[in-house]
This record gives sequence, structure tokens and C-alpha cells, in this order.
Amino acid sequence: MTVFTGPVFRDDDMLYRGRYRIPAEFWKVVAMVKPDGALSATAYLQTQKNLLDDLEFAYGSYKTYQVPVERIEHLTSLDFGNLRSFDPLAGQEAVFAGIVIEGPRDIRLGA
Repeated sequence: MTVFTGPVFRDDDMLYRGRYRIPAEFWKVVAMVKPDGALSATAYLQTQKNLLDDLEFAYGSYKTYQVPVERIEHLTSLDFGNLRSFDPLAGQEAVFAGIVIEGPRDIRLGA
């Protein structure tokens, strides 16, 4: 298993103490070999947009969404190459916004 992760930088990210940008979203792309030997690549987007109002430091209920690898590429200008071909959500426009992950059974790894 290989995990790539990072922030989604946007021009409208909140400034902390007038100097430090706090990204509202973070992404992960996970590539793995499944027990049957097939490659799978899944992508996740975690948002804290609604929790970054007035903070010195805050803890909260962050939501995680499984999204197509292509969405992470679009948000970050990164290129994950052939991994998008092994994404069970590839080509599904209806899930471009994401699927809320509330537990392990919500994760789609493919057939």
C-alpha cells in the first residue's frame, strides 16, 4: 500500500493571525494490491470548512468523502498517471462530489 496526502490550497483559505493560511480541505490517494492481486486506487477528501470560523484552536467532527482520483488531480494540479484507471469511482460523474465515509463498509474498492 502506498498513500499520498496533502492539503488543497485555495486563494480563499482562512488566514490565521493574519499570516498563516489554513487549508480547509486535505486529500489522500491510496494505491494498493488487493488480495486477488488486482491494483486498486482510491481517493479521499476531508473537509473542515464549516469548522474554521473563529478559532484559536478547534476540534470537531470532520467529514471524509471518497472521491474519484481525477477529482484530487483537478483540485491540486497533480497527475497520478495510470492510478486513475484503477479507481472504482473512475468515470462516475454522479460521485464527483464524493461519497461520505462513516465507516469501513462505505469505502468502495471495486469488484
